[in-house]
Amino acid sequence: MVPEDRLRRPVEQHRFFYQGQRAICWLRGSPPPNFTLVFNLPLSNDEALIECNSYGGSWHEGTGLEVFMEWRWNHDREALEHEVQEDRVRSEQEQRRAALAQRPKRMLAEDTFWSLIDLLDWSNTGDDESVLEPLVSALSGLGKPSIRSFAERLAFCLYSLDTKGHAQHIGVDSFINEAAHFSSDGFLYARCAAVANGRAFYTSVLIDPRRMPKDIEFEALLSAAPTAWERITGEYLDHQAGCSYETFSNISGWSSEAP
Repeated sequence: MVPEDRLRRPVEQHRFFYQGQRAICWLRGSPPPNFTLVFNLPLSNDEALIECNSYGGSWHEGTGLEVFMEWRWNHDREALEHEVQEDRVRSEQEQRRAALAQRPKRMLAEDTFWSLIDLLDWSNTGDDESVLEPLVSALSGLGKPSIRSFAERLAFCLYSLDTKGHAQHIGVDSFINEAAHFSSDGFLYARCAAVANGRAFYTSVLIDPRRMPKDIEFEALLSAAPTAWERITGEYLDHQAGCSYETFSNISGWSSEAP
């Protein structure tokens, strides 16, 4: 029998770029029906005090995959590295093909979109869920088509900021060159912060990349539409935007001719 202290110990991740980070995140809802409950330990007093700033959305089929991936890193590393490299090459090829033909779908009217963004409650800074709540509540009341078109407008705004010039002005983690480390997720979350600051600020950043927020991120904005959708349907929002907000999707913004 596995000792209880080992069952309580979070998985430490060491594969690829991880350096011992614990696999902890908050999840909403219940596990998928095909998941099997193996054990359920009540939180200890110390565990109840653990702070986690990583929000994983709702439970899904890939929840808990970190455990298997760490096992493979320790026992099947060569095959894992080969698979990951193949997936990376395939993904880059697919992204490039898709990016060349990106075009926004039906988007929420600009005035409506920015009025929703203005509802973000910054008096609760530090509690992202509370910051988002007024926006999510209002968006939920607009219905499913508006939630999708909100997600579409947000994706397009983020896509428009996905340029080398903007990536070069996000603070200490700014893009330097292809050889230097650069966090694509960090840049995405910085772009979220630019949108979250409202229409006037976003417009100024779009025109002048030097005005990008410095060392500020707001990843939580990405969960606004999915949370509103789940609130009124009880289901996961499956929406593929016409323009991807993932970093490097804006091919012209990252081309060799770009500033």
